[in-house]
Amino acid sequence: MENEIITQESKFDGGLLGLIGINILMGLIIGITLGIALPWAICMKERWIAKHTFINGRQLAFDGTGGQLFGKYIIWLLLTLITCGIYGIYWGIMMIREAISVKDPSDGGILEIVLMFVPYVSCLSFFLTEKKLAEGCTAKGIAHEDRSILYLILGLLGLGIIGVCLLQNDLNKLAA
Repeated sequence: MENEIITQESKFDGGLLGLIGINILMGLIIGITLGIALPWAICMKERWIAKHTFINGRQLAFDGTGGQLFGKYIIWLLLTLITCGIYGIYWGIMMIREAISVKDPSDGGILEIVLMFVPYVSCLSFFLTEKKLAEGCTAKGIAHEDRSILYLILGLLGLGIIGVCLLQNDLNKLAA
């Protein structure tokens, strides 16, 4: 049997205005609820993306719920509280390393990890991490929206935990 090239046809039929609209709605939901509804907003956007994405003529399905994701966030928060913040540090380091490894598996993310501990510039840590994740996804042909500016703004506003949750969600999607 000779080398056969298998092609898969993919299509996204969602429009730019629809994507802008879902992002605005997501931002409103997160803002109005002070971040509490973040898991439901993430699931709403993922459901919209799946609804408009087709691979080999078959529509993607997203069956996750905000409650499931909220449960994970509660576990991470409780582990962080129980360990007096140690788990939060570990989680941040592991998340940074995993995101950066998409671009370069040999990059240990030392700069980003060190920045995570520097007051007033720690928001740069997830900004740089997201930049490398986006570059790695682009190089590998993986669809990924670069939200590094959003992470920077959230960090500057003292809402960096929302950026952390968004980054964790992106990593979960890449792993699935």
